[in-house]
Amino acid sequence: MEFHCTTCGHKLRVPDTKVGKKGRCPRCREVLTVPGPDTKPQRVPLDGRLLDLPEPAQEDQTETTYEQLRAAFGGRIMEREELPERKYPWMVDIFLYPLNRSALATLLICAGVPFFLRLVAQFLMIVMSAIQIMIIFWVISIWVHWVGLLLLVTYAYWYFCQCIRDSAEGQIRAPETLAETPGLAELLGQNLKLIFCSALCLVPAIIHWGQAGDINQVPWILGGAGNFFLTMVLPVEVIRHMAGAEQIIPLVGSTREADPAFWVLWGAGNFVFPMVLLSQVMHESFFSALNPIRIVRSIFRTFFQYIGLALVCGVLSFPLSMIYFLILSPPHWHLAYALLALAFYQMLIMAHLLGRFYFKYDEKLYWDT
Repeated sequence: MEFHCTTCGHKLRVPDTKVGKKGRCPRCREVLTVPGPDTKPQRVPLDGRLLDLPEPAQEDQTETTYEQLRAAFGGRIMEREELPERKYPWMVDIFLYPLNRSALATLLICAGVPFFLRLVAQFLMIVMSAIQIMIIFWVISIWVHWVGLLLLVTYAYWYFCQCIRDSAEGQIRAPETLAETPGLAELLGQNLKLIFCSALCLVPAIIHWGQAGDINQVPWILGGAGNFFLTMVLPVEVIRHMAGAEQIIPLVGSTREADPAFWVLWGAGNFVFPMVLLSQVMHESFFSALNPIRIVRSIFRTFFQYIGLALVCGVLSFPLSMIYFLILSPPHWHLAYALLALAFYQMLIMAHLLGRFYFKYDEKLYWDT
């Protein structure tokens, strides 16, 4: 059956078995009760013009009522914003999504600040060769750099999820979130959800790797499922790098002796990851969002469109793994930060595609209630 949200007017479609149950409107997030077929419509006042009665003169109090309601809520009520339209073909416009002040400032901060801190550490290392006491400041600068890098990567992932939600509402440019200050718990919680979703999609490949014990398959596991799983091992590699230990993760894994079963499991995990990620971001309940029946059903309902989405997301997320390894590689660290900004740019494009996919196919996804 179909009905409309009583708050924003969004058209909803639910199965008949949901009559009488409550759910949230995907657009305004208002709690609604699914009406039944026997629900009586509201009474419509009789139009006096049908009886040839003189129409009483009444003042239009719409504006006055709106201002009174706005004042009662401290001015926090805003008029509904009209959805923008693309000025360019969508295949071109999606690459312009991060080109606004908020997104560019976020990219500059997340990639520029770690680069500056790394320059300071390199300068102190040169000074340390002449003044031994500077080793204290060099160690401090190294720790500040890596901690700052991890925190900013965490913020970039949080902004990535915000872009998905904003695009799911029909927006075509990155949201303005510079004035928002998410707490550390919110940042870590959102990142742990992304990492968990990434690891969950790669569980079959990880189990197969554990049985085979091939170290050359590790980079492909870390580089899969949007590369969010890679951040789990990044702090360990940072500690090993600072301690001067040998790097246990090779830069490029060998594929000559790879088991075909590993590639099937790895490919299947990467294929379902965009839908798992989108479901997790758009649902408030974390575990209900990971319902495998809902995920599989949503993929089959939008199968051909989803194939294109999964392929584009895989292409956009693949360079991230190489950038992480370049940051940990001393000869190429200066190149890594320029590529890191490019990787964040690609992440925002991927977020926009995921959000627009939900905006366009929300009725087929069947996530209204």
